[in-house]
Amino acid sequence: MNPLNRGIADIVNEAVSNASLQLYQDCIRSHIVIDIIEDDCFLKTDKESSACSLHSVLHPILRIPELKNRFMKSVEKSDDNYFFVFNHKSNKLVFRIPISHIRDEKDKGENKLFHSNNEFVLACGVYLLSFCYYHIKFVDRIAYQVILGVDAFFWEKAYEIDHGVEILEGNDHQPILKGTKTMSYLHQDGSITLSSHNIRLEGFYIIILGHYKYNEEQKIRIGHATTIYFDTEKHSWYHFNCRRDIGETKIFNSVQKQFNSLAQIIGVGTESRISNP
Repeated sequence: MNPLNRGIADIVNEAVSNASLQLYQDCIRSHIVIDIIEDDCFLKTDKESSACSLHSVLHPILRIPELKNRFMKSVEKSDDNYFFVFNHKSNKLVFRIPISHIRDEKDKGENKLFHSNNEFVLACGVYLLSFCYYHIKFVDRIAYQVILGVDAFFWEKAYEIDHGVEILEGNDHQPILKGTKTMSYLHQDGSITLSSHNIRLEGFYIIILGHYKYNEEQKIRIGHATTIYFDTEKHSWYHFNCRRDIGETKIFNSVQKQFNSLAQIIGVGTESRISNP
């Protein structure tokens, strides 16, 4: 085993064995209270980094009350540990994240998820590595990804939209995401119509958009993730870019409107089949 993965493997093995349900049943734990304001700095970075995917998804989760309540019910904290508790296939999984391990992960130079100085955000980063290892026995230390069609924050079905998505403005100022082959429509009630799936999503969802370029010198792809979401209090669609000089804007004020990586949707709600997308 790669020694860099040993601590993550221990977290996952404990969760799978359900040992934490017995070992920490009497541990005094409490839910976390965390607030976010539009210009809060703990989810922003001075430059594009691989923390963008984690930060860009956490921002709308903490901004949308329904998603925040759902996710934060799964997060508990004791003096020495964070606990991420989820139900999966009739089993309860408890990922215990020691605070000491959070510091260890942040100190690893090759780990790109840990640019924040906020302990809760860093704990989420370690949890995401554990989520990845749980599903595919491999740790992606570069970015948060939807794995096997499941998102890490709600353990719900994730949707793929299309590649090469562009933000367009339709009739009556309706936001449209035009992909290489499909169109997705963002409605003023927060619902989303996906022509690629012939379905309508109603509830609370986050659209993950990415753009990458190939670095010829390093022979690697360098990317940046952003998110689109419907603010249920302002009744409007917003775009979040974790770069400190950009932040949150209304969707049509986005500084970037074209993206070349696969767009995905995560969140909580219902889907219904439609005949005419």
